[in-house]
Amino acid sequence: MIGKFDHVFAMYVFHWIQDHETAFTNIYKILPKNGEFFAIFLGHCDIYSIFQILAKKKKWSEYMKNIDQFLSLYHDYEDPDIAIERMLKKIGFGSVDVKCKQRYCTHESIAVFKDLLTGINCFDIPKESWPEFMDDYVETQRFMNLIDAKGLVRTNYNLFVIHCIK
Repeated sequence: MIGKFDHVFAMYVFHWIQDHETAFTNIYKILPKNGEFFAIFLGHCDIYSIFQILAKKKKWSEYMKNIDQFLSLYHDYEDPDIAIERMLKKIGFGSVDVKCKQRYCTHESIAVFKDLLTGINCFDIPKESWPEFMDDYVETQRFMNLIDAKGLVRTNYNLFVIHCIK
């Protein structure tokens, strides 16, 4: 498989991978000279910041012991784009373009956001405790000023856009 792929695309994958250097190195190996690698993935995200806050609360901590495996490696990183660029150049990529774009999305209501959160829940919170967990989550969102007077829910996140040529 070495040198067999002209292009590698990874969309919303790398925020789930814990060893980026190995993954990027493997991608580098399968590309021929002038092969391209393109990736988009999350860095920091309010959703996971709130999970971190709730994981520190006694009533939720036992269900959220694995919080770190669900955070992007760059969730709490300062200047993550610089670190990623250095890593990619160290691996051998000749042309490296890494951008960390600050973005947000708006959810039309708390109910819509709760449905989204239920779909991405990665913790073993008992079903009977889920409504209370959601109430605590929304309370934290309000404290962080992420819910406006109309009930619109804002989620801030950093989006990495990477393009490299071997």
